[in-house]
Amino acid sequence: MALPSRLSTPMISDASLKALAGLAPFVAGDLIYATGADTLVKLPKGTAGQALKMNAGATAPEWQTFAGASAWTDLGTIDGTGLSSVSLANLSAYRRLRCSGWLKPTDDAVGLILRTSTDNGSNFDAGASDYGWGRMRVTGATVDAAADADDASFPISWLTVGNAGQEAIRFEILIDQFNQATHCWIHSNADLLSPSTVLNSVRSYGRRLSTTARNAAQLRFSSGTIAGGKVTFEVMA
Repeated sequence: MALPSRLSTPMISDASLKALAGLAPFVAGDLIYATGADTLVKLPKGTAGQALKMNAGATAPEWQTFAGASAWTDLGTIDGTGLSSVSLANLSAYRRLRCSGWLKPTDDAVGLILRTSTDNGSNFDAGASDYGWGRMRVTGATVDAAADADDASFPISWLTVGNAGQEAIRFEILIDQFNQATHCWIHSNADLLSPSTVLNSVRSYGRRLSTTARNAAQLRFSSGTIAGGKVTFEVMA
């Protein structure tokens, strides 16, 4: 007579039950996983916001803590009218800096430049090889590109900005690694009307060639003061 089929079905052995019991006590959220063909271990529950992932050797699960979502903090808008420059200090807590807006110069045919500071704005770095840059520029129907490893400032406009009528420059500048002891990376997009009222668009990219953390930034024209415009500063830790 054949044995009943249920007797040939694998059953949990006393040893397995004892192994499970040996993992006690449990709390809600604990997990059990195998480390071998007949070995079980307990993974205690994680904390709020953690997610489960495989370890580097792909042999066991583990909990991973993810950083919270970062958001830009608006530090405010500066009206540049009548100022020699638009500057912001006390930025040592921020890894990313974004400044955007528009400016109009008092002098005709001047360039807009960016400089950074490591002494909270007492001085702005202007050494002959402090900045490295590259740019792509559209002037009317002409497109060109250039690069340089050594400059005393980071150029934003690349062409001279006019001061008559609607002539001005609009821009958005992003700086990464601003407060880190490494080179900070700079990216900007700008549109402007030149003294001949030709519409131009410029994409600039580069870095501050220093490993000293920065804590202030400045925008200024190559000469003269600011006839009008506003700049908004945003930061991220």
